[in-house]
Amino acid sequence: MATAYRTASAPTPPAPTTSTREPARSPPWCSPFSAREPQVRIELVRLRRWSQSTDLLDGTADVGFVRLPVDAERLRVLPLYQEGPCVVLPVRHPLAGEDTVGLRALADEPLLRYTGASPAWSAVRNADPRPDGTQWLRGPDVHDMEEILAYVRAGSGVVRVPESVAAVFPRPDIAYVPLTDVPPGTIALAWDGDRPSPLVDTFVDATRTTAPGVTRPTPGSAPAP
Repeated sequence: MATAYRTASAPTPPAPTTSTREPARSPPWCSPFSAREPQVRIELVRLRRWSQSTDLLDGTADVGFVRLPVDAERLRVLPLYQEGPCVVLPVRHPLAGEDTVGLRALADEPLLRYTGASPAWSAVRNADPRPDGTQWLRGPDVHDMEEILAYVRAGSGVVRVPESVAAVFPRPDIAYVPLTDVPPGTIALAWDGDRPSPLVDTFVDATRTTAPGVTRPTPGSAPAP
């Protein structure tokens, strides 16, 4: 899931809402912004990573820490860092004890489908279809991590998640195994380029000057580096 921060400013201009990647994990770049704009209150709003563009485009959130790609031409993105993917397996699965696993070894597994995910997002973030063009067996549709864990636990399917998601959802009956033949995902700051705001500009600049190796923003539909 992605999360969003809604910010509210005192009698001055409305503050940016900010969106971040995962539940219960706040990005470190909120503090530099707050140091520059101490009168602004930041509120957390949770987004789903497979439909994360929506709340940034409808104004629910003004700034978002999202997972690329975001398939909206209006969004601007500032790539920040990368993290590897894992496959979610029941602990009794024959591959659950492996150090790593490739997609070919999962050929006979049904794939859980994220409800509302675009085909472009599924192709990049869920390797659907696989890089060799083959299709997964269709598994149940899921809405959140609780449903993912329930279906995986029952043996109804597998799914790919980022390693940070695996870190915050440890379960004794669930195994997260790193995938070897899927490229890492990119975390980026995103915002609506057609809805200018001085506070959003401040947040973007604070993030750019805080995160090492960050360069200029790019359109939201650009591929992950």
